[in-house]
Amino acid sequence: MDIGKATLQDLVPSKVHDWVIMGWPEASTEDFKPYHTRRNELSREQNCILLGSRVIIPQVFRGKMLKELHWEHPGVCAMKAIARTCVCWPKMYEEIEREIKLFSVCQNVRSSPPSAPLIPWKWATRPFKRIHIDFCQKGSDYFLVVVDSRSKWIEVQHMTSITTEKTINELRLIFAQHGLLEEVVSDNGPQFVSNEFSEFMHKNGIKHTLTPPYHPQSNGAAERAVRVVKEALVKQVLEGNKSRSIKHRLADFLLRCRSTPHSTTGAVPAELLMRRRLRTRLSLVKPDLAQTVESKRKKQKEYKDFKSHQNRLFVENDMVRVRNTQASNTERWILGKVVKVCGPRTYLVKIGRKTRYMFMLIT
Repeated sequence: MDIGKATLQDLVPSKVHDWVIMGWPEASTEDFKPYHTRRNELSREQNCILLGSRVIIPQVFRGKMLKELHWEHPGVCAMKAIARTCVCWPKMYEEIEREIKLFSVCQNVRSSPPSAPLIPWKWATRPFKRIHIDFCQKGSDYFLVVVDSRSKWIEVQHMTSITTEKTINELRLIFAQHGLLEEVVSDNGPQFVSNEFSEFMHKNGIKHTLTPPYHPQSNGAAERAVRVVKEALVKQVLEGNKSRSIKHRLADFLLRCRSTPHSTTGAVPAELLMRRRLRTRLSLVKPDLAQTVESKRKKQKEYKDFKSHQNRLFVENDMVRVRNTQASNTERWILGKVVKVCGPRTYLVKIGRKTRYMFMLIT
């Protein structure tokens, strides 16, 4: 038998063969350790060494045995399962995996590997320091979707075409409102990889980060925002708002989105960006402190005016008291007589032998 002959000619299996017959030494070197640890399971038949019912293959036949196990390309797990039924040798599973990795046919048809661990983007230290951008298409309408990485504030620009020139013009409007950014993250769309767009980024001192091709998860913030925009527009149509213009529906969505707490930050985007809440129809539900204070002040004024108007109207020959403005006189109020009504607030009063005007303000 070829395997039996090769076993006697191989240095390591031949010694193992002898030890199975005559007995094992107390210690062994590294080459004999796999056999020594399972020595009680080894047996000999027709010069072949068996581990249970499995034949231990000598070095010279292992490459041929790997090709036989790989017949019809069953895959790594199937090759290991087949090998466990009949053959074995030290580090057999490692050699099976290496055989599959080196065989290009198997690599060409293998399934995608497990997803890599998530590496989140670093949270920006201030609003509109880094934005994520992408395009959204709904029918014949295009939208440039911009997401601020810190506040999660969404900007959506309705566009009829998505050329590089139109894209730059829309970004200019956003930059004019929020200031120049430090970084823009986008995919590899033709608008973003053009020389014109690169020059625009360079002149404004903005770092442009391109995500890997065919891996939209790298720009997940923009991809998620695109999905939210599409879903909102579809829901509005299903709700019966199709008669509204696209700008009307877009404005309704943005007001709702910007005034809703974000699931990641737990805060309202408008508060993180502008440090204030946007006023919506739901704001009418809460009591208005300013309106309450104004109402109370109005009541105070009405009460004060009502008390002030009493006994403040005089006619001729009425006796009145006039405030003495001379600091040297200790008498604060001086008795006088109304001699003439000059107006609704002004009277001519005679005090002793003197006559002067007294203004009675009724407010």
